[in-house]
Amino acid sequence: MANKVTDMSKIRKVIKFHCNGKSKLFISNYLSFSRNTVKKYISLFELLGLSFEAINAKTDAELEVLFSQNTLKTIDPKLQKLFEFFPQMDRELKKVGVTIQLRWERYIALYPDGFKSSQFRSPDERNECACEDWERRKQKKGCYFS
Repeated sequence: MANKVTDMSKIRKVIKFHCNGKSKLFISNYLSFSRNTVKKYISLFELLGLSFEAINAKTDAELEVLFSQNTLKTIDPKLQKLFEFFPQMDRELKKVGVTIQLRWERYIALYPDGFKSSQFRSPDERNECACEDWERRKQKKGCYFS
């Protein structure tokens, strides 16, 4: 089940088995976790850089804080400026004679360290979630993304 809260004793067992050299497949089968869940907890454990003894000494509440954090995606400030420029660009592109090139020139005048022309026309797809109406922009007729 997605987003199900995991018992901290099972997380301890995942880490214990990992430290004892057991494979992710073995751990996932033994504890009835998916392999992706096992990989998630192992990578978090390695990222924390703590030993198994340090993890085992922590209380369940402390473990929950360490392993159940919701990580927020951070957006590059340069990309955020581009997304803030989109609504204005949408309005301007509806006018006769306004082109994407003219809008890019305006963008570069406002943000000299901003994206170059090719990046301006097709922003990085890894950050699609940053723009609420990204899908609408991609599917819009006459869309300015090539």
